[in-house]
Amino acid sequence: MTLPAMDASPADLLAGLEPVPRQRPPRHRPIALPSWTVLHGGCRWVQPNEMGVGASPHWGLSWIDRPEATLRWTAGGRRHQARQNADVIVLFPPGLVVERRISGACIQFYLALRLSLACRPDRPLLHPLGPTEAALVRTCAGAQIARQPPTAVEAVATTALVALVCTSLPAASWQVGPADVRIRSAIDRMQADPCTAWDNAALARAAGLSLGRFLRLFQAETGTSPQRLLRDLRLDRAAEALRRGEPLKAVGPACGWRDRAAFSAAFRQRFGQPPGTWARQIER
Repeated sequence: MTLPAMDASPADLLAGLEPVPRQRPPRHRPIALPSWTVLHGGCRWVQPNEMGVGASPHWGLSWIDRPEATLRWTAGGRRHQARQNADVIVLFPPGLVVERRISGACIQFYLALRLSLACRPDRPLLHPLGPTEAALVRTCAGAQIARQPPTAVEAVATTALVALVCTSLPAASWQVGPADVRIRSAIDRMQADPCTAWDNAALARAAGLSLGRFLRLFQAETGTSPQRLLRDLRLDRAAEALRRGEPLKAVGPACGWRDRAAFSAAFRQRFGQPPGTWARQIER
């Protein structure tokens, strides 16, 4: 292609363009893009005796401004330890029981998040703060201290901070939504009301598919079965109810478990501890 003269007319410029080859566009493939929701957040003054053992049903971001904190947790049957200070922000997975001890009073900034992740690490993730992240943290913390609705700048800062921290997660961790609209509609139906007694036949009918075709397509699109996904959604709903302080004896039946022992076993499998222990240790 020859470059046109500097004084060429618009018509000459258009005439000199090479034609775009007429090729079939590539087949659409889902891309694993980060998806998150900020559920709540805050900024508080914390004394050493106010830090202890806790867990959350949600992903959590935590930053402290001054002293050093010691983090301890159990994974794979072994005890682990890490250090937190003002130069890092920590991403805590849901359900991980962590003991936190600080050497002195500090300001703590935190966010509770819902992330579209297909897997959960068995340890806190320490993300080093560069100049950009440090500025974002202080902007977000200042917005929480003011206790006012966030400005547009503060809202963008929160979004940018979460996005930067999420870059430290492996790309394979992100859950890709199903490409088939029929499977997406079935998942939306379950997510909207997970405590309804959805059975596979009803979900297949709503999707306009035979039962066998629905089950095969669901497994291929999501990597799991409808009932396994529904169970996890119910357990997440139960964990959130316990976080709000709802009585344990009412949570299991409300989330679809008539048998308390079965509920306890399923809860332990997903969160690593029985619901009673969770309710006592939960970070409120």
